[in-house]
Amino acid sequence: MIRKQLRAIFEVLLAWLAWCVIPWMPRACVLGLARFGGALGWCFARRERKVSLANLELAYGETLSKEERIAIGKSAFQSFALTLLDLFWFSRFTSSRYRRYTHIDPKMAHILQMAPFIGVTGHLGNWEILSMMFGMEGNPMTAVAMPLKNQFVDRMLSRLRKRTGSYPVPRSGAVRALLGALRSNRPIGLLLDQNTRPDEGGIFIPFFGLPVTVSNAVGLLAQKTQAPIVVVIAVADKRGIYHFVCSDVVTSEGRTAEELTCAVTRQLELMIREYPHYWLWSYKRWRYYRDQDDASRYPYYARRLK
Repeated sequence: MIRKQLRAIFEVLLAWLAWCVIPWMPRACVLGLARFGGALGWCFARRERKVSLANLELAYGETLSKEERIAIGKSAFQSFALTLLDLFWFSRFTSSRYRRYTHIDPKMAHILQMAPFIGVTGHLGNWEILSMMFGMEGNPMTAVAMPLKNQFVDRMLSRLRKRTGSYPVPRSGAVRALLGALRSNRPIGLLLDQNTRPDEGGIFIPFFGLPVTVSNAVGLLAQKTQAPIVVVIAVADKRGIYHFVCSDVVTSEGRTAEELTCAVTRQLELMIREYPHYWLWSYKRWRYYRDQDDASRYPYYARRLK
């Protein structure tokens, strides 16, 4: 109990320090801190490093050497560190920093003119800055926000997201809020690379050759509203400039909800294959398997779905 309380206090102090210091740092310092912090995390986060290497081996097998898998895993840690730092850094001087440190490709610019649509992303690149981009471009996005255990830090992050143009909604009752946004001609955002059990609305979809649990909400919402779906990501180059890129549009015509979810999951997989250094490989994505699945093909942390 005392250990948990001390951890909560440390998290509050760290978040407060980040709020006070990071927004005033030069861009080069933020990038350097992300590289250093990510490399440090890769060295000391033994469990997350083990998960990352297991996932990379599953996804790429013998096509990548051990050294290549380590390089991708380490870069993913650094990308995640930059995502956290930039949530604070873009909270001040937001407009000028957005204009200087973002770039929208032509396909993405076309998507921004669509209304409404379902924007799907994953823990790939900076998923936090996507909502800011839509707000800055005059098309604010409604997205589900997973609550943190630390209520103080959770409230702080919620305020940061709202300041950059996002409309976060809690997971409880999220489908109704998302449906209302689409029917009001507003875009919505969904994270699709999380484990959603079947008793919570998930279905098994092939992902890197193995079935994983995926929320079917994207397919159901698209069917109900006929809104097009597009996978959108933001990846930073070496200068710290974010490039917003998107997949081809997926339409609901002639498809079931499950077929739509499967098509979008495939698009997300293609994005990850194109930008593997930016995906959160440390997440236990292949957590569940069914009786009919070959358990030997799953990572060490997977368990049978009960």
